[in-house]
Amino acid sequence: ANTANWIYAFAVIPREHFSPSGTDNDYFYPNFIPRSIWSYGDVGVDYCLAVDTQSNCNSDYSNAYQWHEMAFRTGTGSDAIIHSDRFGWSDNRVPEGMSLWYQHIDRDVLTGSNNQGVLPGLWAQISFKDSYDGASGSTSRDDQESLLNVVISQMDARKNDTTRYSVGDSNIGLDGYHYWSYQQPTNNGSIGNSIVYGTSVIECATANDVGCFYGGSAINTKAAMLTSSDPYKSGDMTLSVSYDGNTDTFSTGSFNQAMLKEHVHSSPGYTSNAHTFLDFRARGLGSEYTPSGFSGFFSGILEYDVSGRSNDQLASLRSSSTLATFTFDSTYHDVQVVAPVTVSAPPVNNYTSTSWSVGPFFPLGSMTLKFGDADNDEAKSAYFSWDVFGAEIQDDG
Repeated sequence: ANTANWIYAFAVIPREHFSPSGTDNDYFYPNFIPRSIWSYGDVGVDYCLAVDTQSNCNSDYSNAYQWHEMAFRTGTGSDAIIHSDRFGWSDNRVPEGMSLWYQHIDRDVLTGSNNQGVLPGLWAQISFKDSYDGASGSTSRDDQESLLNVVISQMDARKNDTTRYSVGDSNIGLDGYHYWSYQQPTNNGSIGNSIVYGTSVIECATANDVGCFYGGSAINTKAAMLTSSDPYKSGDMTLSVSYDGNTDTFSTGSFNQAMLKEHVHSSPGYTSNAHTFLDFRARGLGSEYTPSGFSGFFSGILEYDVSGRSNDQLASLRSSSTLATFTFDSTYHDVQVVAPVTVSAPPVNNYTSTSWSVGPFFPLGSMTLKFGDADNDEAKSAYFSWDVFGAEIQDDG
């Protein structure tokens, strides 16, 4: 059997919002967030600008669909491939702050004979939007809004997943985890808004004799329909769930969204059908780069949502002298991160003394954040290289 590990690149096809007031307010929904939940605009995501100039994007509305056209084209020419900056290309890109969907697919998995365990995939978006327009225009960033949007996926032969499928089901299925977190414009009121966030199972639509991918041969897979619930699987339908910290309300929804396989460039001037793990790990580091371990510093602002109250709880979260540890598994391509952190009151200044308070709800002191787990079961992770990985936080209380 061919046991080579291949990482295929997919372009996720966005879903469009049509404004009843005309084209000025049209935008593409963020990927994998149910349309029934999202009403906040484009958060700075511009598919036209990813493949064309600003003047062309402004002058012809139809250019908004150029990205889709390129994603659907066949061939290996530069005008038929959606690239990523990750491997040195600067044209026909995904929008700024967004990645291609990278999915590890082993040839043996496509025949159902895989014995290497689940195969990881990763897609991510970090987007910002504000009024800043360069030094000669608006220099305001007070109205900044932001979106973190991440998918960690696992693929395996459907016959190995007897919770959702039967031993007679061929080809592969997908079991993924989707998380998103949105911060509305920060100048809304004296203390701003709480975040809106959500999580979802992410699967692919399959059928009795068809797995995730449609069209093409076992090697040159073409497309998949991603969904919050595979209609063919056994058991209950699964839904996306979101929480609005401003209104203390939960919402549910579903999504269906396609992704298309792209030819890839592992280096400028070289076109191939797929990446390898070496392509990711050798990029800028040299193929001989094999680190024995990593440690890291965590830092952030911890906001604690209190039911029935506004978001007036704020604390500083950071690593102490004991840094976070990273454990990479190059056999099963997962990662574990353990991050001891301290939680303390912010320094008293004009902002914290007038707008924020650290109330009795905060667990001031120390805590340990854990991401990923040993068997990639409860807390999923994906590891392609030492700077391309993602891990879900463990829900251990």
